[in-house]
Amino acid sequence: MGRFNNKSYTDQQKADSLFKYARKYFQRAKFDSANLWLDAGLPRALNTYNDTLIAKYYVEKGNLAVMQSNTAQAMNYLWNAQAWSVKTFHYLNLNSIYILLAKCHVRLNDSDSALLYFRKSEELSAIHNSYRRWLTYVEMGSFFASAYNFSEAEKYFEKAYYPVSYTHLRAHETVLDLVCRLLLEKKKN
Repeated sequence: MGRFNNKSYTDQQKADSLFKYARKYFQRAKFDSANLWLDAGLPRALNTYNDTLIAKYYVEKGNLAVMQSNTAQAMNYLWNAQAWSVKTFHYLNLNSIYILLAKCHVRLNDSDSALLYFRKSEELSAIHNSYRRWLTYVEMGSFFASAYNFSEAEKYFEKAYYPVSYTHLRAHETVLDLVCRLLLEKKKN
């Protein structure tokens, strides 16, 4: 982390780089390391007065807390992220906030609020990036499957499959795996 003290980089560049390192550790499920990199980037992000960058920090911290099943802490970070997102609109931050808040409400067995945030994510994606709706639909399908509402789950998994183009086969494979698991579970019950 010492190399980020170099004077030739702006605080924006330093914060971005530190957050990217945090993301790499997050993807490897090394949550403690991801947390260290995020916390190292926060002071630099605050120095930029860039609301989007600061919101990104809180989104990532919220995501870490969700992955570690710390729902209360996740919601706190996500509310902070939303507060920083009020001044500037950033689609990816806001969509992530909605999906993560929905996941938190699922864990709290608050289905109505979970559906509210899933719908907000769906609406936002329809306006700003219709391709990414598949992510919301996969989460909604998983939500309904966990509630044993297989007809709704199947509907959302199908929706997740169709907006994905054939150039993005990995996303197709993920959705197809979920649909297969859903059908097997449906067959058991």
